[in-house]
Amino acid sequence: MQIDPTRPLKVFLSYSSDDKAVVKEHYQNLLANGIDAWFSEESLLPWQERELEIPKAAKNADAFIIFLSNKSINQEGYFQKEIKLALDIADEKPEGAIFIIPARLEDCVLPSRIGKWQWVDLFSDSGFSKLMKSLTLRAKEKGLIFEDKSHKQEQILAPIANQGKWSEGLSVEQIKAA
Repeated sequence: MQIDPTRPLKVFLSYSSDDKAVVKEHYQNLLANGIDAWFSEESLLPWQERELEIPKAAKNADAFIIFLSNKSINQEGYFQKEIKLALDIADEKPEGAIFIIPARLEDCVLPSRIGKWQWVDLFSDSGFSKLMKSLTLRAKEKGLIFEDKSHKQEQILAPIANQGKWSEGLSVEQIKAA
């Protein structure tokens, strides 16, 4: 199957419902940086079946970001099922391919089953920039033409640690209009 090199990188976002608000901000930031992010709150349409659409979106993704917090790592339910889904898909990827990216929303311990992958701390000033570097590398692995725009917006979009707000208080819409 040949990939259109001009298509955006497809990224699945896995998160606990408790973390939805802060993940939504990261989702908007990813969109602003040219990433085709799949965020269930925005991507699932009212008539669609979650049990069918979530695995389909995950399997079609080029990368799978697992957002982690102290609440999510100890929570039972669908979030844990999504981690298992990511691991199953990763088993089909070549060794060393970038696919699962653990992303900590706060200081927390990674579940052992994803502990072999280096994580990114999105609560640190350089967290989003590091995430974009990984996604840029994944785009290159997939043969996609992709420009990492995050370094150009880094001063505007640097998250304030543990608050999930942009440092200058600008919305994604305001940044897009600039």
